Amino acid sequence: MKNVEDNGSHPENEITGGAFLFAILIVAFVIWVVWPSKKVLVGSAGENTCVQRGIAYFKEIESYPNLSNGRDATSVAIERCNRTINAFDLN
Repeated sequence: MKNVEDNGSHPENEITGGAFLFAILIVAFVIWVVWPSKKVLVGSAGENTCVQRGIAYFKEIESYPNLSNGRDATSVAIERCNRTINAFDLN
């Protein structure tokens, strides 16, 4: 009987491990693509209302059409409303 050392390398399992890793990556990609986005759809009623409130807010604080940092106020309102449609709620 030969005394064979096990160096931990099992070539027959390397293909299986590679296939497993590939399958995990594919599943992760599909979940990332298919998972519903938390962003508000462009042109939705909720976003439009939010953006309108944002524009009104920037006009009220006299920062419309450009903010003090030079950014376009409408673009900033859209960005904030994409994060949450409650961005300019009056609470």
